[in-house]
Amino acid sequence: MATDDLFVAVPAVSSVTPEQIVAIWNEIVTAPIPKVLKLTADRRAKLSARLKAHPNPETWRTAIAWVNGQGWCRAHGGGAHGNWTATIDWLCRNDGVLQRCYEQAVQEQPAREEWTCPHVPPCGRTAWQCHQATILEQAKAEQQR
Repeated sequence: MATDDLFVAVPAVSSVTPEQIVAIWNEIVTAPIPKVLKLTADRRAKLSARLKAHPNPETWRTAIAWVNGQGWCRAHGGGAHGNWTATIDWLCRNDGVLQRCYEQAVQEQPAREEWTCPHVPPCGRTAWQCHQATILEQAKAEQQR
C-alpha cells in the first residue's frame, strides 16, 4: 500500500463565525445596500453553510467589496431589476453567488504595477486592498454629500 493511500482529505473547518461575516458586511456596505440589523437563525444557518465552502474571511471581504461597488447591486433604477438591491441574504443563499462575486472581483483586480496608492502617507496595503479601500472611501464620501 502506498503512503498516499493512507491520507484522506479532511474538509477545512472555519474558525470564522457568522457574526464576523456580518461585521465585515456592515463595515463595507454603503447605502442603499442594507446593513444587517439582526442575525436570525436562518441567516446563521446559511452563513454557516457558506463558511464551510469559503472559510477565508478575505474571500468574503473581497466579494462584499465588489458587490458594494456594483451599480446593478445598488438599485440603480435601470434594466429589468432596477429597484433591486443586494443583501447578505442574497450573497449567502448558495455557494455559487459568493463564488461568482469573488471570482469577478479577483478578475477585476488592478495589477500591482498599475496601482499607485493615493493615500498620504501611503497606506501600506496590497494594491488590491488599497484599491478596495479607496472605492469604499469614495462611496462613503459621496454618501455624506
